[in-house]
Amino acid sequence: MVIALPLGILQADAQEKAGVAFEPVLQKPQRAIMDLGFGAVVKILLHFDEPFWENAETDKKAGESIKDMGYLFSSEAIPTWWTQHPEEGTLFTGWIGGPDAAKLKDKSDEDILDLSLTSVGNIFNFTPVELRKKLRKYTIVNWTADPFTLGSYAYDTVTSANGRKILFEPVEDTLYFAGEYLYEGPAIGTVEAALCSGKNVAEAILRADKSSV
Repeated sequence: MVIALPLGILQADAQEKAGVAFEPVLQKPQRAIMDLGFGAVVKILLHFDEPFWENAETDKKAGESIKDMGYLFSSEAIPTWWTQHPEEGTLFTGWIGGPDAAKLKDKSDEDILDLSLTSVGNIFNFTPVELRKKLRKYTIVNWTADPFTLGSYAYDTVTSANGRKILFEPVEDTLYFAGEYLYEGPAIGTVEAALCSGKNVAEAILRADKSSV
């Protein structure tokens, strides 16, 4: 059996909506699970009627052309933003992580949208009202508030390496763990990490099957 649940669920109390309990208790793996870091992230997807960051009005306000802007880092409440550069598009993506993202856990999507428009407005010298008129649709992805994820993705702690080492080993050659949190390459916290972990577990199961024949 392969356990590929989000780390937030595995770390949660069994009384949580999506919490799980193992019978018998897997003491060593459970301690290893708690040794891994799992953080909060909120991602904001804003679809505008045009890439306003490329027009002459924005250039004038910025004092220079920012047409080729990719990532933008600021000190605003929603600090990190990026475009689809070098592809053209009207999608502007915001990101906030860590303790500041955790504070947004119980905020409504509308509250986070207001915070986002205020942040973008302060960066580009637009009012939130002006930006809302340009906005076609939006999506707020608040993984920490989702009862079936309870967080976003893993990060390393001082105990993570040892925790992963334990979880790499199957329990009684029967129970295998897989997920982006069990990845040791440069793409930690990504879909690529999750796929690599799944592939590694599948290969381990195949090797175990061949050795038992």
